[in-house]
Amino acid sequence: MGKSAAEIYLWMHVTTLWSEDTCGPFRDGLTTGTFAGQLYFGVIICWAAIFAALAIGPRALQIYSGITVPLRFLFLIILAAYFGGLNSTANGDGMSYYLGSAELPALNGEAIGFANSDATLFQDAYTQVFFSIGVCVGTMIAFGSYRTTKQPVILDSVLVAVIDFLFSFIAGFAVWGAIGYL
Repeated sequence: MGKSAAEIYLWMHVTTLWSEDTCGPFRDGLTTGTFAGQLYFGVIICWAAIFAALAIGPRALQIYSGITVPLRFLFLIILAAYFGGLNSTANGDGMSYYLGSAELPALNGEAIGFANSDATLFQDAYTQVFFSIGVCVGTMIAFGSYRTTKQPVILDSVLVAVIDFLFSFIAGFAVWGAIGYL
C-alpha cells in the first residue's frame, strides 16, 4: 500500500475515514467511517475562539497570547522531559548527538557532519534564530503600534530573540530525545 504508520493512524483513528479491516478507504461508494466527533468539536472550538478574538479586538489577542504562549512552553518542556526519559531508558545517544559530545554514526561509510567547525555550527544556529523571528515580523510590527512611545524597544527586541533562542534550544531536546529513542 505504501503508506507510513503515522498516515495510517491518522486516517484510521483520527479522521476515521479508513476502515479497520482493509486499512484503506471504505470501498462501498460514498460510505465513510464513523463520525469523528473529537475532530469536529475541536474545529468548532477553534473557530469559536477565532470569532471571539475578531469580535472583541486587540484586547482579546492580549488575553489569548497570555494564555497560549505559556502553554506552548509548558507542552514543549513536557515533551522534552518525556522524550529525554525515553532516550535514557533506551540507552539512546540522541542527547549526546544534540549536545555534540558524540559523533553521529557513519552512513554508507561516510561520516555525517552538519558543520565543519563550532564557529559554523553557531553561525547556523544564529541564522536559524533570525529565520524563525523573521516569520513573525509583520505581526510584531502590527502589535508594536499598540505600544506607548516610551517603551524600551531595544530591550523588547533582545527579549524576543532570547526567548526564541530558548524555545528552539528546548525544542532540540525534545526532537533529539525522540531520535535517540528511535
